[in-house]
Amino acid sequence: IIVAGRNLSDPKKAEIYAISIAYYYAEHKVGLLAYNAVDPKYREYGLGRKMVDARIAALHDAAAERGDKLRAAFLEVNDPDKVGRDDSGMDPAKRVAIFQKWGAKRIPVDYVQPALGPGKSKFRDEMLMAYPINGRYPAPSDVSAFIDAIYKYCSFGDDHTKDADYIETQRQIKKWKGFDAQLRAEAKVLPFPASAGTDGKKTSVKKPAAVKGQRRFN
Repeated sequence: IIVAGRNLSDPKKAEIYAISIAYYYAEHKVGLLAYNAVDPKYREYGLGRKMVDARIAALHDAAAERGDKLRAAFLEVNDPDKVGRDDSGMDPAKRVAIFQKWGAKRIPVDYVQPALGPGKSKFRDEMLMAYPINGRYPAPSDVSAFIDAIYKYCSFGDDHTKDADYIETQRQIKKWKGFDAQLRAEAKVLPFPASAGTDGKKTSVKKPAAVKGQRRFN
């Protein structure tokens, strides 16, 4: 649990700006950014992003305490295609856009949140996203580990590997080739012959000059 505010050590004077919760699944070495709430008075000041960074740092610490390295950090988000504005305190499309701006990417599988307690129902209106860890987005094996972790955690003694939604999600993950393959597919373009111009005449293609002082932004 991460709490941001002033005078937090004094219950009478404490002023809370934001509260965030993250879970670390030690067996699988993956984390879940589960909850984040920022007081409306302190929104639009970058506090939400700082709380994301703080939770990821806490997950790194939790892994390091066990001699491990954090594999991936995921978050569950209401799917804008399934949840309207009236069903959420915030427009789901706006929330997804914010998370994407902060670096999160959607995991392209049909995600079903397992029942969070005996007698409770699964939630089918969410999608799964992930932030990069040390500049790396999760591989299919990392996603598979998270699905196994959260279904096992919520199994309450049952064999989670026999759950129909678990089986289907794992099937989709095996079919998915990962973000690297996805980027390569998106980057494919039709070849343009350097020796042929649009008027049928031969032309040449010059190499671009080197750009000095180039910076890379992640």
